[in-house]
Amino acid sequence: MASLEIEIEFTNPDKNFRTDQHVTGVVRMQANRKLKCRSVQLVACWETHGLGDITRENYHQEILRSGDFAEGETGEFTFDFAPPNHPLTYHGHLVNVDHYVLVRADTPWDRAPQWKEDFHLRVGAQAAEPIAQVTESQSRSLGLGKHLEKLALFLLCAAFAFAIITGSVWFLLLAVPAIFMSIPAIRKRIARRRLGEIKWITPHSCHPRGTLPFHLEVGPLGNVRIREITIQLRGTETTSSNRRSSGHTHLLHQETYGLAKNPIATLGEVLQYQSEMVVPDTEAWSLDLPGNRIYWSLSVVISLAGWPDYVETRIVQVQDRVGKTPAPS
Repeated sequence: MASLEIEIEFTNPDKNFRTDQHVTGVVRMQANRKLKCRSVQLVACWETHGLGDITRENYHQEILRSGDFAEGETGEFTFDFAPPNHPLTYHGHLVNVDHYVLVRADTPWDRAPQWKEDFHLRVGAQAAEPIAQVTESQSRSLGLGKHLEKLALFLLCAAFAFAIITGSVWFLLLAVPAIFMSIPAIRKRIARRRLGEIKWITPHSCHPRGTLPFHLEVGPLGNVRIREITIQLRGTETTSSNRRSSGHTHLLHQETYGLAKNPIATLGEVLQYQSEMVVPDTEAWSLDLPGNRIYWSLSVVISLAGWPDYVETRIVQVQDRVGKTPAPS
């Protein structure tokens, strides 16, 4: 039998709470023998788990009691705290987020015993707007292409400079990786020159079950024949870990909307398309935590005959606005 027994019980038996509610419950304690104890602390936190790195954050702490326990002593302490708006409880294929109430007993001789109970945090009647248009890690990924172009140009210049200075053609081998890195940028520039100016207007944020409008203008067109123009919405989970050399990716959602098939366009014409996509009913909101990401992207793909396709991708923040209220009993 343990020296100290602790039970954590939530006010809601199903342990479901919303972001606009307080998380409430009671902690019951019973000492089975005389026990020295500095304090008993309650901590509320969220924590990620799964294939990615573990991230944890405490958002509420309080001392339930201080002092030693007498043999047979019992106690009952209520807790009441406001949860954060983000992140919510989420159980996906790769990414998982859970909320916990943790009780620790600070005892000098025993290894600090602790008890933990999870609860489910759902969106309230009114959720916060999407936290950001583009998060830090997404900014890094979006800017990677520009850095690769600069690196490729530097390697090309360095290869030719060393080859001329030293008179050795072996330095030209530095140009090989530079050429491979510059291929995607060259392909996109060729496609853009053939298509003329491309204006793509779409929101940076949206909500599940809502619409995502977009407006696309292409032209004035050059000497090019367009096979197809499509818009693709994609939701993806990704995890990475310092303990593993490679990460994991899981496709949550993919939907393609066709704007035009073999459009008849003349030289100098400007093509215009306006439509919208419906965002799926999902609890996989945009999430950007160390080692754990859920991101949504919108891509426009213009397939060209005889030339590289034009592809442009933008990150879209998906976060719910109004929670689902339970049906009346």
